[in-house]
Amino acid sequence: MWLPTPIYERAPLFSLLLGLLFVSAGIYMGFESTMAFVYIGAGFFCIGWSARVVIMRSKSRHYSPPAEVTDVTPPLDHTQPVHISERMHANRAQRDGPPADAVRG
Repeated sequence: MWLPTPIYERAPLFSLLLGLLFVSAGIYMGFESTMAFVYIGAGFFCIGWSARVVIMRSKSRHYSPPAEVTDVTPPLDHTQPVHISERMHANRAQRDGPPADAVRG
């Protein structure tokens, strides 16, 4: 699911606020009510989830491995048309090396 960038960036803050509201509501209800423990538990879950997302995002943003160039296809010569099978054969020969009968020599 795609979210716009401002909403995506603020989602952990919303979860943190929701968690704080749940904890506050549970404390307000008092510990005599059984639902207070459910509210407090849901609040701590939201707060923990928010912290987890923030930590994972910060680790992901600090570590970005360099992208490797894996394109081994030779540049096209646009002066003459090339049939697709010739292009595939050239790529295969470059990737796999010379054919087996050429190596026997």
